[in-house]
Amino acid sequence: MMQVVLLLLGVAVSHAGRTCYKTLMDKSGDSITASKGNSIGTVDVQDVMIIEMTVSIGVLNSSPSELWESVLHIGNTNSERYPGIWFHSAAGTEGNLDGFTLSYGTTSNWNPWQDITAAGNKFTNNQVVSYKSIQTQDRLTIIQDGQTLYDGAWNPHPLASAVNVYVGDPWYEPADITITNLMIKTEESCSKTRRGEPIVGYLNSGESSGQTVTLTCKRGINAIAAIYGANCRRGDQGSLPGGERQDGPMKEECYGKTSCDYTIDHTEIGDPCSGTVKDFYYAYTCTGNKYGVNVGSLGISEASGQSFTISCEGDDMVIKVADAIYGLNCQITPRVCGAYSGLAYGTSASPLDVTSYVQDACNGESECTYTVDHTVLGDPCSCVVKDFVYAYQCVPSEMIDDDSLKVKVDYNLMVAQGIQQEGQVNMMMKVFYQESILIKSLIVLVGLLSMYGLYQ
Repeated sequence: MMQVVLLLLGVAVSHAGRTCYKTLMDKSGDSITASKGNSIGTVDVQDVMIIEMTVSIGVLNSSPSELWESVLHIGNTNSERYPGIWFHSAAGTEGNLDGFTLSYGTTSNWNPWQDITAAGNKFTNNQVVSYKSIQTQDRLTIIQDGQTLYDGAWNPHPLASAVNVYVGDPWYEPADITITNLMIKTEESCSKTRRGEPIVGYLNSGESSGQTVTLTCKRGINAIAAIYGANCRRGDQGSLPGGERQDGPMKEECYGKTSCDYTIDHTEIGDPCSGTVKDFYYAYTCTGNKYGVNVGSLGISEASGQSFTISCEGDDMVIKVADAIYGLNCQITPRVCGAYSGLAYGTSASPLDVTSYVQDACNGESECTYTVDHTVLGDPCSCVVKDFVYAYQCVPSEMIDDDSLKVKVDYNLMVAQGIQQEGQVNMMMKVFYQESILIKSLIVLVGLLSMYGLYQ
C-alpha cells in the first residue's frame, strides 16, 4: 500500500472579522411551547442584547376574542419590555400588524412598538419564521428569515438584573407557537491568542471609559501596550489624533499578576478627544515571552490611503505582526454620508481583521512601511471615517519560521513515498485544508510515522 506524506506549506493564518459574544441564555436544544406565564429562566439586561430564535406558528389568532397573543416577553412586569413580542388579532391578513408586533422598551418610553413584517409577506398558519434582533443603546436591528426589516436609531434602554424570559407572558393569552433554537447573547471584549504570542483585545461597542477588560496569564502578565481613542481625529475637541498610549497605567495595575481587571477611566488617564465616543485597543504578553509588544494606530483621518512604518533595532531582530484591524470604530463613529448620515452603525458593522495582509508585507523585515488600501482590504463600514490599529513584536529572525501551526516535509521524501503527480498533491492539499484541526493532526502524525518507517 502506498504511504502518503503531505507537504504542509507555510501559510499565514488569517482571522475573520471578530465579534465576541457572551451567552446569557441558551435554549437552543429545547422546543418550547407558549403558555400563559411560562417563564423559562432569567437574564440580565445588558447594553447589547441579541435574540435569535425559530418560531413555528400553529394557528394564527387562536384566541379570537383576544386582541393580542404573546410570543416572547423579557421583563418582570407588563411595562418592562426588553422586548415584548406578540401577534395582533389582524396577524395573517395583509396590511398593518400582519406579522410580529414588537416593543423594545427604552428609558423614556416603555412601549415604543414596531410592526415588523416584510411587505407582501404576511404570516400564515403552520409557517416557520427565523427571527433575530440586535438592540444596543442607540440602535435596533430586526432580521427575519435573513432579511433586515428594521435597522434604525433607537433610544437607550435600562439595564436590569434577573429579568424573566417568558414564552407566553402572564398578561396576555399565549400565541399558538413553539420556539426552538432560542439564544440570548450580549457582546463582550474580544481577545485572541496563539500559543506563545501576544494576546490582543479591544473595546468598541460604546464609550470605553467605564468599561473593564480582563487580562489573564498562568505565569503572570508581562509586557503591556494600549491605545485609548485610536478613532480620535484631527479637529476633534482637544484631539490627540490616533489616540493616547496607555501602557503605563495598565502596567502599573496589572504587571506580574495572573489575572487583572482593568477599568478605563478618562478622569484618571485623560481624554484624547472629549465629546467623541472612543475605542480601546490593547495587547500584552505573558511571562516566558521575552520580546515585549508594541501597538500603533492611524487616526488623523480616514485610514485608507495612509501609511505607517514599523521597525526593529538590533542584530537579526525582525518584525512579527500579531494583529491588525481596520475600522475598529465602525460601531461607534457616526456616518458622514448616506441615508443614515450622523448616526452610528450600532452593531450592524464589524471591524475587519486584516492581520494576514500586514503579516505578508512585514513579517521578517527589519523595517516595513504599510499603506492601508480599502480597495484591497475591503470596506467594513462605508461612510464612516475608519481607524486602523496594529500590534507587533521584534523577534529573532528564526522565530518567523518557528511556528507551531506550520509543519514542513521535504518534497523529495514525498516523491519517494509515491506521490509524484502534481494533481495528486493538489487534491491532497485541498482535502487537508477542508478538514478539522483534529483530522489535520492525525494526517500529520501519519506522515511523521511514514517518514520514520522510511528511515528504518
